[in-house]
Amino acid sequence: RILCSPSPISLADQYASNIRKQSPAFSFKCGMGQLPNRLSEVVKADILLNCPAKSLVMTEGSKWRVHAEHNSQPVELSADHVISALPAWSLAQVLRNSAVGSSEQGHNYDHTMSSCAELLEAIPYQSVAVVGMGLRAAECPLPKQSRGFGYLIPPTEGDDILGTMMESCTFPTAQSDQMTKLTVMIAKEAHLSRPHDHILEVAKSALQKHLGMCFVTGQSAVGIHFSTIWTAVVVHQNCIPQYTVGHNKRVNRLHEIVRDCLPQLSLAGNSYYGIGVNDTIRISKGVVSDLKEKWKH
Repeated sequence: RILCSPSPISLADQYASNIRKQSPAFSFKCGMGQLPNRLSEVVKADILLNCPAKSLVMTEGSKWRVHAEHNSQPVELSADHVISALPAWSLAQVLRNSAVGSSEQGHNYDHTMSSCAELLEAIPYQSVAVVGMGLRAAECPLPKQSRGFGYLIPPTEGDDILGTMMESCTFPTAQSDQMTKLTVMIAKEAHLSRPHDHILEVAKSALQKHLGMCFVTGQSAVGIHFSTIWTAVVVHQNCIPQYTVGHNKRVNRLHEIVRDCLPQLSLAGNSYYGIGVNDTIRISKGVVSDLKEKWKH
């Protein structure tokens, strides 16, 4: 157990309370990456990055032995309790691997692991390409009637993109007055497998179609000239869980099995009860609170 003073959670609560008074959406001056970076500084613990878990084995005394891999080398970690924030598909792979040879001390967890893996694999995931760009213009080149948080396009429309976020409109103080930031999200498989240059062109074509931004001439529909300062393309594979019909029933059954058969395992992350950053924070706080209450007795 790790004790910090002041508590990172209490500081986060205070920050969130202040932010809610200003806007329903929030970010940080240097982006959302500040959140995990700052947590890594505050929490005094061993943090292993790029160290994927491979399997779990229950050992004597109902303790976990976590098999992982770090820098292509095997790693073994011992734990009284494991909190998994892995995506559902990734945790399913770990549990599938754990089902073989996990019967130490006369206990057989094969059926339990397989049942959990089946429920986890029933949660489908969407891959998404994210295209970010920074534009320089004397003033915002977007049509006034279109400015806001952004827009989403229903898949039934058959459009090339999922939608666009207008960071400069949502967070006007996060960049200079002459900078306009936009993020375009693309989910069509036909585009995701193509080179980044192709994905960037898809994003530019969508912005011209929806917002009148012509990247060839550098003119917007409202007559404001703009130039591209930077662009970035990242393809996130299997990144957004899809809560399909029957999701709550499957997830509730999963939690029942874990509670009754694997009490040394807790589930967090965005696969179960909310996909946003706010949801994952809420879920993580709930998991930790439950453990603290359990360990009191």
